[in-house]
Amino acid sequence: MILSLKNLSIRFKLLGGYALIFILSTLAGGIVIYYTVQSSIEASIEQELTNSTTTILNMFRTAASTSIKTHLQAVAEKNKEIIQRFYSDYERGLISEDAAKELSRKIILSQTIGKTGYVFISTTGGNNIDHPNPGVSGKNFIDHDFVKKMMRMKEGYLEYDWKNPDEDHKRPKAMYMSYFEPWGWIISASSYREEFSELIRISDFKDNILRLRFGKTGYAFIVDSKGNMIVHPFLSGNHYRSKDKNGNYFVKEICQLKNGKILFSWKNLQDKNVRKKMVIFNYIPEYDWIVASVIYLDEIYAPLNTIRQIIIITIFLIVVLTILTSFWINNTLIRSLRGFMNRLTVASAGNFTTRMPLKSSDEIGQLAGYFNDFMNMLEKYSTSLKSEINQHEKTENALKISEAKYRTILERMEEGYFEVSFSGRFIFINRSMGKTIGVIEKSFLDNKIYDYMNQENSKKLTALFNKVKNSGIAVQISDLEFIKHNGSKCSIETSVSLLYDSHGNPVGFSGVLRDVTKRKKAEKALKLSEELFSKAFRNSPGGMFIAAINGIRIINVNDSFLKITGHSLLELIGKELTNIRFFQNTSDGIKLVKNAGSKKHLESLEFKFLTATGEKRIGVISAEIVNVWGEQCILAALEDITESRQLEAQILNVSEKERQKIAMTLHDDLCPHLIGIDVLIKMLRQRLEKKDIHEAQSVDKIRTLLLDSVDKTRQLSKGLFPVNLSEHGFDISLEELAAYVRDVFKISCELTFNISMPFKDSSLVVHLYYIVHEAVHNVAKHAGATQIQIKLWENDETIFFTIKDNGIGISTQKATLGMGLKIMKYRAARIGAFLDISKDSESGGTLVLIKFEKEGN
Repeated sequence: MILSLKNLSIRFKLLGGYALIFILSTLAGGIVIYYTVQSSIEASIEQELTNSTTTILNMFRTAASTSIKTHLQAVAEKNKEIIQRFYSDYERGLISEDAAKELSRKIILSQTIGKTGYVFISTTGGNNIDHPNPGVSGKNFIDHDFVKKMMRMKEGYLEYDWKNPDEDHKRPKAMYMSYFEPWGWIISASSYREEFSELIRISDFKDNILRLRFGKTGYAFIVDSKGNMIVHPFLSGNHYRSKDKNGNYFVKEICQLKNGKILFSWKNLQDKNVRKKMVIFNYIPEYDWIVASVIYLDEIYAPLNTIRQIIIITIFLIVVLTILTSFWINNTLIRSLRGFMNRLTVASAGNFTTRMPLKSSDEIGQLAGYFNDFMNMLEKYSTSLKSEINQHEKTENALKISEAKYRTILERMEEGYFEVSFSGRFIFINRSMGKTIGVIEKSFLDNKIYDYMNQENSKKLTALFNKVKNSGIAVQISDLEFIKHNGSKCSIETSVSLLYDSHGNPVGFSGVLRDVTKRKKAEKALKLSEELFSKAFRNSPGGMFIAAINGIRIINVNDSFLKITGHSLLELIGKELTNIRFFQNTSDGIKLVKNAGSKKHLESLEFKFLTATGEKRIGVISAEIVNVWGEQCILAALEDITESRQLEAQILNVSEKERQKIAMTLHDDLCPHLIGIDVLIKMLRQRLEKKDIHEAQSVDKIRTLLLDSVDKTRQLSKGLFPVNLSEHGFDISLEELAAYVRDVFKISCELTFNISMPFKDSSLVVHLYYIVHEAVHNVAKHAGATQIQIKLWENDETIFFTIKDNGIGISTQKATLGMGLKIMKYRAARIGAFLDISKDSESGGTLVLIKFEKEGN
C-alpha cells in the first residue's frame, strides 16, 4: 500500500494531499468549535440557574429572618408597654404594686405566638417568674448558657436550643427580650424555629420569584419536601407523584435529593414534541422548602444548530476550492518538470550546452535559472580543471602558512579552545582553556575531557559528540557544567565541530567554549522573578492589568480581567481604556491616573464601568505605580461588585416594602381597631353610669390610655412610612419629623430649609429622608443631646444637608461598625451623594454632612 502511494504521480499526490489536509483541518476545527461552544453554553446556563437559585434562597432567608425578628420584637415591646401602663397606675396610686404585677402576668401568660410560641417573664438573677409551662415557673435556670446570655443582654434578639421536660431532644428556638427596669423583669417573646414558616406570608416574596426568567420560558418555583407547590407560575397543589414522559417521578426525585440538578422530559399542551428540561434546586431545612430554577435544554442549544450549518457549508466550499486549485497547480508544475527531465537526459550524455527557456519569474522560472547557471558552471569547470590541478601545490603551501597563523590566533584568543579524539582524550588546548578549568595546559594531555564533568554532563557531551559525528555539522550547547581543579563548578557555553586530519578524514572533535557562570546565575534569578510574577498575575482571581500611565494604554491583562469586561486580549493590548468606553464616566479614568500618580498607591476606588457588550457594572479598583521597561505604568487590580450592590439594593427594597406594610397595618388596621375599642368603652361607661356603678370612673382612665395608644401608633406609622413625601413635599415631611422629635423625645429640633426648587426624583427624596431620619433618631436615642439643628441649603451646582447636635459626639469605632450608619452610607451611595460623619469641633456633638450635585448637572 505504501509503495503504491509512493509511485503515484505528483499530480495525484498534490491533489489528494491538499484536499485531505484542508478537509481534515476544517472538520477538526469545526468539531472543536462546536463542542467548545456547547460546553461554554452549558456551563454558562448552569451557572446562571445556580446563581439565581442561590439569590432566591438568600433573599428568602434574609427576609424571613428579618420578619421573624421584627415579629418577636413587636410582641416583646408591646408587652413591655402593657406592664409600663400598670406600673404607671401603681405610681399614681390607682392600684397596688402586687395588683399591677398580677395583672401584667395574666395578660402575658394569655398570649401565644404561632402554635407553641409564648411570652414569659424572668429576672436578672435567672429566676423564671411566670411561664406557660407550670414545670418551669418559679425555677432558676442560671446554669444554662443561654440564660446567662439573657442576663448579660437583658434586651435584644437571641437564638438557642431548648429541650422541654417531656421531650427527648433539643430544638432550635428564637427569642426577643425587652427589659423593664423598675421591677427587674425581662419580658421574652419565644418561638420554635420549626414554626417560623407559619409566621411567613408567601405573598411578600411570591411576585419577586415569579418575575425571574431564564431564556424564553425558564422560571423559578418553590416546593416543599412533600411535593406541595408553594410558589409556581402555573401549577398548584401536590405533585409528588407527577411523572415525566419517560415515567420518571421527577418531583419525587427533587424532594428526595433536596439539593442538586436533574434532567427530565416534559410536553406542554401547546407543544408538539417532548422537550428536555434542566432544574437546579437548593433546600431550606428550617422551612422544609426547596427553591428551584428550570429551563428547556433546546433553548440552551439553539445557537449550536446555526454553528453546525456554517461548518458543513464551509467544508463543502473548501473541498471545491481545493480541487480547482490543485488542478491548476498540477498543470503548471508537471509541464515544467517534464522539460527539466528531458534536458537533464541530454546533459548526462556530456552535452553541457543545453539550457532551459526562461518564461516566468516564479519558483519554476528561478529553478530554470539555477539549472542554466549550473550548466554554465559545469561547462566552465570542464575547461578550467587542468589549471586548477597546477595550482594545487601553491594552495598546499599557503595552507601551511595559514595553519601557523591559526595556531597563533588560538593561543591568544580569550575563549577556550580544545581538540579531543573520538574517545574524548585531549589532543590540544589553548591557554584560555587552562584558565577556565584552573590547571596548566600540559596536564590536560594525559586526561579525558570527561574527567572534568559529572555523570550527567558526561552523557550530554557524549550525545553532542555523537550528533556532530553522525551529521558532520557543528552544534552549539549552552547547558554544560565543568568541574574545576579546585572542585567548584562553572557553566559552559560551547560550539563543537568535527576535527579532520591532513587527508580530510575525521579524527575527533574541536570546540570553542566560554565560561558563562555569572550570566547563567543572573538569567536564573531573572527567570525565577519573572515566573513568580507571571503566575501570580495570570492566576489571580481578581481582574488585573498593566497600563502605561499616559492615557492608561494597556500593556497586559490577565484572564480574570477579560472575563469581567467581556473583551478579548486582542481588543485591549495597545489600546487606551479611555478610548474603548471602559469607564462609564470619563472623570473616573482621570481620577484613577491623578490619584495613582500623586500617591504612588491607590486603594479601593469604587467606580462604574462598561463591559464589551455595553453592560453597566460597578467595580472597585486598587493600583500601584511600577516601572516596566523604563516606562512608568499602573499595575491595577479590579473587582466586580455589581452583584453585591444589586443584592444590597434588593435587601433594602424588601426592607422598605416591609416598613411600608407595617406602617400601613398600624395606620389602617390597628388604629381603627383601637378607635372601635374606644367606642365600646364609651358605651360601657354609659351603661355603668346608668347602673350607678363606682368603677365607671376607672373606664375614663382606660379610655385615656387607649387614646394615647392610638396617638403613639399613628406617630410610629409616620416614622416608618412618611406619606407626606409624596403628598405634601420633602420640606413638610422634615417639619413633621422635627415636630415628632420635639414632642416625643422633648429635644429642641430646628429646621432651616433654603433651596430654590423642589426635588423631582422621588427615589432621591426617600433615600435622603431616611438618612436624615436615621441620623436624628440616633442623636435622640444615644447622644444625650438637648438641641438638634437640621439645615438644607444650596449653591450653583451643589446641595448641602447638615444635621448637628450638642450631644456626646460619635466615636470613630461606632462610625464604622453601626448597622444604621452603614445603611446611611449605602443610601448616600445610591443617590450619588457624599456622606461624612464626624465630631463637631464647636459643640462637641456629632456633625452629619451630605452633599450632592443638583439634578441636571
